[in-house]
Amino acid sequence: MIPELGQLALSVALVVALVQGILPLAGAARGDAAWMGVARPAAHAQALLLAFAFGSLVHSFVVNDFSVQNVAMNSNSALPLHFRVAASWGSHEGSLLLWCLMLGGWMSAVALFSGAESDVGHVAFLEPQPGEPAGPQKLGMMQDIAEAFLVFEDGIEGTPAHQREAMQLAMHEMAQKYEAETQGGGGQWR
Repeated sequence: MIPELGQLALSVALVVALVQGILPLAGAARGDAAWMGVARPAAHAQALLLAFAFGSLVHSFVVNDFSVQNVAMNSNSALPLHFRVAASWGSHEGSLLLWCLMLGGWMSAVALFSGAESDVGHVAFLEPQPGEPAGPQKLGMMQDIAEAFLVFEDGIEGTPAHQREAMQLAMHEMAQKYEAETQGGGGQWR
């Protein structure tokens, strides 16, 4: 159930990314403050959704949930815990999801620490300089990059049953071959 919720969070993050990538930029072009105001809450929502999606992927690796294709292809039950956690971003899909998470965290930080609405503090380098885009426009442009990552991300996708059974059979055969060679005097698996 957790991988499915992670996939749902990833899908909702993509929708939030599309909204955040379009509305603030269109609002800045039209001078619509309400549309520009979507940028900050959308940045925080996307960061939370991506954190949940990545957390569900890490959870799938930790509990050896081989119904998740990424886990089935990049982990095994003999790995120590710290290697299973690291394997969550070791694959192409996992590293893309981690990049999305880091970009979402950065956008959330920009939304939190920039602009006149910031209650947390003032960070000078996040403020727009003359000729630079304002906060909602910066977030909208950053979001366009995140959208590209999210479109190609499928790290929590489940493995079809027939592929899972074929992989389990292949792993079982390899384990039997290894056991026969190491106990049969060969000493080393080739």
